This record gives sequence, C-alpha cells and structure tokens, in this order.
Amino acid sequence: MKITFKNIIEDYLKTHDRITTSEAFALFKQHQPEIKKSTVNWRLYELVQRGVIRRAGRGLYVPGHKDDYQPFISDEVKELSQLIRSAFPLITYSIWNTDQIKGFSQHIPAVSYTIVDVEFEGVSAVIDKLKENHNHVYNGNSKSVLTEILPDLKQAIVVKTLVSEAPILQIDNIPSPSLEKILVDLFCDSGLFDYLHGHELVHIYRNILNQYTVNITRLFRYAARRGKQNEIKLFMNQIIGNK
Repeated sequence: MKITFKNIIEDYLKTHDRITTSEAFALFKQHQPEIKKSTVNWRLYELVQRGVIRRAGRGLYVPGHKDDYQPFISDEVKELSQLIRSAFPLITYSIWNTDQIKGFSQHIPAVSYTIVDVEFEGVSAVIDKLKENHNHVYNGNSKSVLTEILPDLKQAIVVKTLVSEAPILQIDNIPSPSLEKILVDLFCDSGLFDYLHGHELVHIYRNILNQYTVNITRLFRYAARRGKQNEIKLFMNQIIGNK
C-alpha cells in the first residue's frame, strides 16, 4: 500500500489520542527528510478539511470529522429565488443572505444583505424585476452604491455580476453559493463587505475552516478566477500558521 500523509497520521492516532504539529513534522520527516514545516502545516490543514483530524488547540490535533455546509434558507431568499426563476428561467444565478454567516463572526453585525449574483447580461433586468415588489434593491457593481448608499442601510438586496465558473450548490432547489465562493467573495468584495474585514474576516475564515469541509482546490480555483489567488493564499497561510 502506498504510504500517504493520511496513512501516517491515522496509524499514529491508532495508538495515541492526539498529535502535535512537531510530532507530525517528525513523522513525515522519516519518510521525506527534505520536507518543510510549511508543507506539513498544509498537509495537516488538508486532513482537517477532509475530516480525518480536527483541531483541539493551537498546534494540537485529534481524530475527528467535519460537517458539510447546510445553511438555513430563509423564506425571503426562497421567494426571491422563485421570482427570478419564474421571470428568467434560463438565467444562471446564485442567492444567499449574510445572516447565514453571522454565527461565524466575532461580533454579530446588524447588517443583513441578500446577495444575488447574476450572469452579466441579466443584472439590469433582474434589478428592474426585483424593484417591482421590493425596496432597497441596488446594483452591487456600482462604486457609488457601495460607498454612498449601502453604508447607511441595515437591509438591502444587492445584485451583482456572477463570475464565470463560480462554485454554486443546489440547496432546497435554491442555487446557493458554496462555502468556497462565500469565503472568496468576502475577501474580494471589500466594498460590499467592508464591515466584515480586518479581524472580523479572520474570525469568520477560522471558524468556517475549523467547522466545515472546505474544498481548498475549488476555493483557490475560484480565487484565481477573481484574480486574487495569491492574496488569499497568503491570507490563509497566516490563519493556519504558515510563515
């Protein structure tokens, strides 16, 4: 059988109830003498994401599993999704509400945005349709909206362009952004999510990554589509302890 990092950690945890980062480094070094500590950090991180192990403290891991992301879909999101689907049956979109990530924040924000990502050609049409029955519908692609209008609002529907090949899931028949998309968008859309940046964003990333299964390959692929792969890699390196 081919020896993998997963095999090494699982074999160790059969006779130990926990493993530290330094112990993992020593184990891996027996098989790959040239391995770097930063590589070990990433290998451990990937095993956490796969649910093989879970964090039990700083630099400490125990056997465990990760949950799959199953957000609560509000009635408002369901109603808006049905409205968009009925009016534009062929359009590609995703929809979610920022209340879904409030539990990951250090401080619970008063802001509640419903975010609708729509393929470029449909942004204006969707905005016009939603405005027929809803107030505070705005174009999230507009700098003036982001800087002059949204900061004064606690609730709003924000429609913006959907990046091609964005990872979208079907949850209760609602096209919803995957966790990978949400994490990347929070990082990239600083104008829209300004109130969540700084230490708050670190807190959100850390909590989501610790609690849920996140496909890192998918996350970085989408980050590359948004032109922010290197920046997000650096940001995540800092979060998981890579130097």
